[in-house]
Amino acid sequence: MAHPRAPGAVGPQVSGNDATYAPPTVRDDFLAAIARGDAVMLAALATNLTGCGNPLPSTTCVELGVPVGSTYGAAARHIVDQAR
Repeated sequence: MAHPRAPGAVGPQVSGNDATYAPPTVRDDFLAAIARGDAVMLAALATNLTGCGNPLPSTTCVELGVPVGSTYGAAARHIVDQAR
């Protein structure tokens, strides 16, 4: 279970097992940027989600061409790699 975020804190939450978890609003923004095809926003969000351990929705995995069951971090790394 993730620790609560401090008011005004920036960045992902960290759980007791050192995996990082992005806040729901950041994950929602990432999914919305994918849906809109907003490459600029997607690239900006992806660079900050590369360590995120939250599971990515299966339909988004398929859309991005990453294995079903991938995390937001795996998808973000895929997007960052494609931008290079």
